[in-house]
Amino acid sequence: MSMKNMLFAAVFFCGSALSPQGQDQFFGQSKFFCSVKKLNELELEKAVQFVQGMQMQGNESFILTEQDAQNAMIEWQKLELRLEKYLVLLEHIAEVSDGFIDVDADSKELKNAVQELLKRAQQDPEITNLVKNLVAFGCKYFTEIVETVADLSVACDEEEIFNLFAEYLPKNIDVVQILMDQIVSCNQYEIKQLQSKKSLTIDDYCHCWRQFGVALKLPKKSLDGWNNLIIAIQKGVKDLPQDLRNEFSAFHYMMRSSDFEQGTKLLSSVAKMRKEVVATKGADQAKLTAYAKLLDQYIAHEQKAYNKNMTSASQFFTLTKSVMIAERLIFKQ
Repeated sequence: MSMKNMLFAAVFFCGSALSPQGQDQFFGQSKFFCSVKKLNELELEKAVQFVQGMQMQGNESFILTEQDAQNAMIEWQKLELRLEKYLVLLEHIAEVSDGFIDVDADSKELKNAVQELLKRAQQDPEITNLVKNLVAFGCKYFTEIVETVADLSVACDEEEIFNLFAEYLPKNIDVVQILMDQIVSCNQYEIKQLQSKKSLTIDDYCHCWRQFGVALKLPKKSLDGWNNLIIAIQKGVKDLPQDLRNEFSAFHYMMRSSDFEQGTKLLSSVAKMRKEVVATKGADQAKLTAYAKLLDQYIAHEQKAYNKNMTSASQFFTLTKSVMIAERLIFKQ
């Protein structure tokens, strides 16, 4: 499943499963999804259909040979050994964090452990700048959260904790509609870039990721964090060897296909019809039925396109090669 389809499926599913009433319970008047009950029920049903269909297609289209499975296991074991020294420190952080909200001393110990991880990463000559950037980002924002929570009274109640984190969340938005619209917009942007430049760069991807943060109306606290994460990835990928960056260009052929463009057009129609259903609060049965049919068309198209494209992609990306690429993203040699 492509990254966009995974994103679409995840948001589609969560958006249908979580009710606005549930959001009220935890975050006051925050609304993340529309309150049209008929639409929620329909989308939940279609979301399950979408995910199950993709899983079935994946099992059929990506055939793993016994030799590739054995080779991948060997490469994964080698990678595990190299990661072991970092995993030990991460386990220590997890152990310390168990009670850090309630005990100030634990908070200090946790921050010390995080700083030790940051120091090791920055001084390690083996790992790539991509990993160093991500570790630095994670340590910075994790430490800020620890300090904020530690400042709260030990006797603070659950509601105060939820209110604290509610400051980082958008309010009164329809996540499903926003992400449908953004996926369409990003797809159209990438198709246009491919047509003009014949390739996509990390800058193109980062442009799209930034737009997601803006469209979701993230408060400044979380939007700054989102943008800093993108910068960390952007700089880190540009520091990778050219041959490794070229590996990602193999995915571009899927975006050049008529299937990709047709899928974008279908999703655009789905998003437009969904707005009409929300506008009528689900009272117009004809629009709701039309929306369901469009969703069925989109799901069927994506399953067919995925099966065809993954059969081709599997010729380029074996499981063994994927593990080896992951190792090269983490370690320099």
